[in-house]
Amino acid sequence: MRLLVTGSTGFIGSNVLAQCLDRKFAVATADRSVDVRRSVGSEFESYAVGDIGPNTDWKHAVRGRDVVIHVAGRAHVLRENAVSPEEEFRRVNLLGAVKLAESCVAAGVRRLVFISSAGVGGSVSDRVAIHERDPPNPQSLYARIKLEAENRLKEIHSRERLEFVIVRPPLVYGPGAPGNFHKLLNAISRGVPLPLASVRNRRSLVGVDNLADLILLCATSPAASGQTFYATDGVTSTPDLVRTLAQGLGRTALLFPFPVSALRLGARLMRRQHMFEQLCTSLVFDSSSASNILGWQPAKPMRQGLIEAAVLGLAGNNDGS
Repeated sequence: MRLLVTGSTGFIGSNVLAQCLDRKFAVATADRSVDVRRSVGSEFESYAVGDIGPNTDWKHAVRGRDVVIHVAGRAHVLRENAVSPEEEFRRVNLLGAVKLAESCVAAGVRRLVFISSAGVGGSVSDRVAIHERDPPNPQSLYARIKLEAENRLKEIHSRERLEFVIVRPPLVYGPGAPGNFHKLLNAISRGVPLPLASVRNRRSLVGVDNLADLILLCATSPAASGQTFYATDGVTSTPDLVRTLAQGLGRTALLFPFPVSALRLGARLMRRQHMFEQLCTSLVFDSSSASNILGWQPAKPMRQGLIEAAVLGLAGNNDGS
């Protein structure tokens, strides 16, 4: 099995690459310019493809590969600097993925594993978990463009001999996790009081180790071809998430009650509705398809993974990273 991993210097991609090396897969990487071998300390082929978009030259990277795992993309833009965020998301996450798929077809690649987003299914769930059978309901620009990319890949599959697998992760946690998980961990480590004790929600998460394991199963299992999978390893509430991370940091969770309606109003006035949704609303996904079709079970329990993420995150902070 000859694999190519794109975005192997990122949070998810680096963990996928590490598991490839642990399992002795014949793996190559494609990134903008960084020499991944220097950071990982292993010898394998790496390709610099420049910026990802409709004109990216993938042909040398995909040549001779059986499966391509496409992790690279534009995400975690906490401070947006692009003149047109929609155009930039579309250029990288849609047109870049389409160009890669077309290059895979030309090179005779058998399968493309596309890392999408659980946001394709929606941003809020009620009492029933969102399943792959449910109609897509993307609410963010990022999720809408990920759905467009999924549909374009399915179109290419319908007319070409290229298998596809789509993986939709929710919030991904683990040591070095970026975005809002990193911000929350930092707030807890600094002892910031959080007005979240009154929140009664349920959120699906996935640990990066478990996600990487599922991605490699999607790359290698014949049963995965043509499937879409939500990737989760458990459900927690925001207050319980804070308490677990605080335990990993060796601290007491500083939670105090505050009306959720007031939090919603404050988020609206500060234009932080997305943050309110992530912290205060429920969003649960049904990942039973991965278990039923592939036999996948998360190897690491959520609580253990969260505590490890906090412990290693604190160690990284102490080292100045």
